[in-house]
Amino acid sequence: MPTLESVARQVGYASGFSFSAAFKRRFGTSPRDFRSRSDLWTNTPSYPQIS
Repeated sequence: MPTLESVARQVGYASGFSFSAAFKRRFGTSPRDFRSRSDLWTNTPSYPQIS
């Protein structure tokens, strides 16, 4: 499983902190909580997979 830092860099953020803050603004929850709550996945728009 990719780390928060690696995902942040793949999508253009300089740090995991800045990615996490932007993610929380967009989705209303932290990336960790989002990943652990399956109910959030059903209401999320589809985005292309990052390989």
